[in-house]
Amino acid sequence: MRKCILLFFTVCLSISIVKTQDIGLEQDTVSMTKPATGFTFYFPINFYNNSGQDLQMRWVKEEVIENYQSSGHGNTTTWDYSIQDPENFYPIAEAMVLDSSDFLLKSEIGPTDKFIVQVYPNDLEGDVFFKFRIFEIGNPEGSFYAHFDYTADNDATNPLLELSELDIKIYPNPTSDFFQIDNPEKKPIQYFLMGKDGRKIHNYTQSSHSEKEFIHLADLPKGIYFLQIMVDQHVYLKKIQKK
Repeated sequence: MRKCILLFFTVCLSISIVKTQDIGLEQDTVSMTKPATGFTFYFPINFYNNSGQDLQMRWVKEEVIENYQSSGHGNTTTWDYSIQDPENFYPIAEAMVLDSSDFLLKSEIGPTDKFIVQVYPNDLEGDVFFKFRIFEIGNPEGSFYAHFDYTADNDATNPLLELSELDIKIYPNPTSDFFQIDNPEKKPIQYFLMGKDGRKIHNYTQSSHSEKEFIHLADLPKGIYFLQIMVDQHVYLKKIQKK
């Protein structure tokens, strides 16, 4: 009987180890520098799940190190951030006080199975570092980690200039009904249209066979939106104004 019990726990432990090896993130660290004025930090890290089953997961915010200065004169402006996992989006008011959250990681990974910390520098130069521990509920020993290291520096290269150097054009802007993305080199690109709160409104992957894409805004209220573009492993941000 003791041998059977020992064999049972040995088998369970082996399954747990295999499962741990089969889930994780495609990369564990994001490091990015952008200007402090007019930009946000946004880079999704993709999950993978080769376990063949849906898994109940948990992330824990283990460390946040902030280093920036307000503009003084009673100004209490700080950096803000939102958090997104495969099931939930936590806007600024929730994300900044939330220490952990549970989510379902499906066996078939889809376009929303990402972990994202979007940071809004609010025109303040400085840097911030996040460390998150992620694990299957019931198996904290199998934890893996996500790190986000963002620096806002107004001497940094302007991503909008880099975007023009890639020969990708976005117009008209401001616009009332739609804007167009011209991609004459037919680069595969992925983009997200977001509101000012960082909530994703539209996402799309442009194939390598397409030179033009039209994004319609007729159903959206007037205001400021952000187009986040991922191309050649780089991320660029474009502010879109609907008038």
